[in-house]
Amino acid sequence: MCFKKLKSLFSDPAKFFKDVGKEKDYWTVLKFFVVVYIVAVIIQILVSLPVNLKLPEFVEPLNFALTGLLYGVVSAFIVPFIVTALSHLGILLFGGRKGFFNTFKAVTYGMIIIIGYSVISSIITMIIFLLSPGSTITLGYVANIISLIGLTHMLVVETVGVSIVHSISKTKAFFGVILVPLVLILILTLLIFRFTPLGTL
Repeated sequence: MCFKKLKSLFSDPAKFFKDVGKEKDYWTVLKFFVVVYIVAVIIQILVSLPVNLKLPEFVEPLNFALTGLLYGVVSAFIVPFIVTALSHLGILLFGGRKGFFNTFKAVTYGMIIIIGYSVISSIITMIIFLLSPGSTITLGYVANIISLIGLTHMLVVETVGVSIVHSISKTKAFFGVILVPLVLILILTLLIFRFTPLGTL
């Protein structure tokens, strides 16, 4: 059931959001997100162990894994609400009037997309590393490309979801989703530029 739901989310978001239209409580959405998040963290920890175990400073792999898992669990319960709050402000400006929960539903399910790509990235980069330990630059390129694809896919899914749950156009949904995060990124970039040596040139 969980795999079928994930498959629908990744391959046909329009059908997915219509299927979950009857979900009316936060826990139903959050529970699915948390399960996927925790499974993803566990997979990434296991995938990274072959390399981490060889590092001189990696003397307590079990403690490291448990700490990573605990961080994943805590983050899984908090992050969706923070990201939703940011997105909801923009969605309100572009006509979304169906409430915070509907934004939460679209954004939280959409975030699962990027989680899936992060797992794929971990597996692929680890395979490349094991086959060619000196290919650090290649690993960076591969990870960045996968992240970019994942981000694009996530925005597509969230746009479709917001459009459906708020009954607005996909154009308004897209700009609603990205508006506040984009403004924050711009402000952060300007601050970094202002208070670093580069900004004083």
